[in-house]
Amino acid sequence: MGEVWTGFIDNLVKHKNEWKTWYDLEAPENAEIPCGYTQKLSKYQVLSLMRVIRPDRVVNSIKNFIIDKMNDYYVKSPPISYEKIYSQSTCFTPIVFILSPGADPFSDVQKLVETIGLGMNKFRFLALGQGMGDQAK
Repeated sequence: MGEVWTGFIDNLVKHKNEWKTWYDLEAPENAEIPCGYTQKLSKYQVLSLMRVIRPDRVVNSIKNFIIDKMNDYYVKSPPISYEKIYSQSTCFTPIVFILSPGADPFSDVQKLVETIGLGMNKFRFLALGQGMGDQAK
């Protein structure tokens, strides 16, 4: 198991308040690990610790690991090319956006409409929020 983990459980119990504070952080993967474990553990061992203690933060920990070992090129989302998306669509394969909270592609799509000369009379923007089901039909 490795010497770095020797006494880890005892340390966890002995310094439970420090560990609880770290555990309760919104992004513990970006904070110092209690009791000097940031310096004691390799980046890979930090992944193991995160998997055991905060499995909900493993994806972000893996991103940090990749950035540390290579660079952020492999974890950044590619830029969206609306022209390319449009060129791959047809009347049988429409463009549908499934958005996360706070995302708003409207201005980018509006620019695309102007760029390709589609005209605003053929373009219809419909946000499918609460109560918009009838309008979508």
